[in-house]
Amino acid sequence: LRPALSICSGSFTLSQRTMNFGNIKLGAKLISAFTLISVISAIVSGIGLHNMAQVSANADTTYRLDLVGLNLIQQANADVLRTGTYLRNAILASTAEQRTASLDAAEKALASAREHLNQAEPLVYTDKGKATFTDLDQNWQDYTQAFNEMKGRINAAALEDRDGLTDYLLNEYHHKGFKTLVLMSALVVLKQGDAQNAAESNEKVYDQSRNLMLVLVVLSVSVSYTH
Repeated sequence: LRPALSICSGSFTLSQRTMNFGNIKLGAKLISAFTLISVISAIVSGIGLHNMAQVSANADTTYRLDLVGLNLIQQANADVLRTGTYLRNAILASTAEQRTASLDAAEKALASAREHLNQAEPLVYTDKGKATFTDLDQNWQDYTQAFNEMKGRINAAALEDRDGLTDYLLNEYHHKGFKTLVLMSALVVLKQGDAQNAAESNEKVYDQSRNLMLVLVVLSVSVSYTH
């Protein structure tokens, strides 16, 4: 009986040792799996935070450089149009007071246009945009000369003498003003393109981040099932 008990006791001890060894191996696997999943989770979080910061920075740049710049150029464009309107009002004025008021309004509109352009210039950062702005600055000198010439002729002319003023307004002044508006419109198109490029860049960053995070999540799930 005692040999049989000894054999049973030995078998139980061996089985217990085997179970303990199996538990150690299982614990090691669980620890390694948990560590690996933690590392993957940290990578996913890091990539997500980095890409979120990049998208936020791109959005801030789009607002400060593109949307604000676009708005300033459009305001300058409107100011130039108002300048021409005020000059026409001065030509058509029936009293000296009306003429003076219209000329003052034209000067203010012209100054507002230049101010808006000065604010917009640092926000134009592409080579093509800078080249267009250089052309605009050069044309602006011709335009302001035409404006001053138009203003001088209006001041010198009698209220009923409109034919000569209208002729200069519709030819020389209109030619210089139209070229200015064309260059401004070109800048508007460029700024719209810059904003669109920034939006597409943000979308690309989002897609890359999403795809990479999905891959890492799938890998994490696979590792958990494997272990």
